[in-house]
Amino acid sequence: MDLQTGLSYARTNSQSVLTTIRANGLPQLSNVVHTVDEQGVIRISTVAGRAKYANLSRRPWAALKVDGESFWTYAVLEGDAELSPVAEAPDDP
Repeated sequence: MDLQTGLSYARTNSQSVLTTIRANGLPQLSNVVHTVDEQGVIRISTVAGRAKYANLSRRPWAALKVDGESFWTYAVLEGDAELSPVAEAPDDP
């Protein structure tokens, strides 16, 4: 599957499974809600105390599984991740 097709799946279904890597090298899976912007940047929201935040801080790589219309249709988007600064107030960008 090409990247644009994968992003199309991600734009039509905002519920997904995020995979990060734990300190022991095993995967950590988390149900998340994501968004995809015009440039294809995928964003999720988390808090600093969550395992996915700790895992991404240590190793900034993730895979996102997005389901299609049936059990047999899905996309997995993977790559380097970037954490934004921790919000200090509810209205922070």
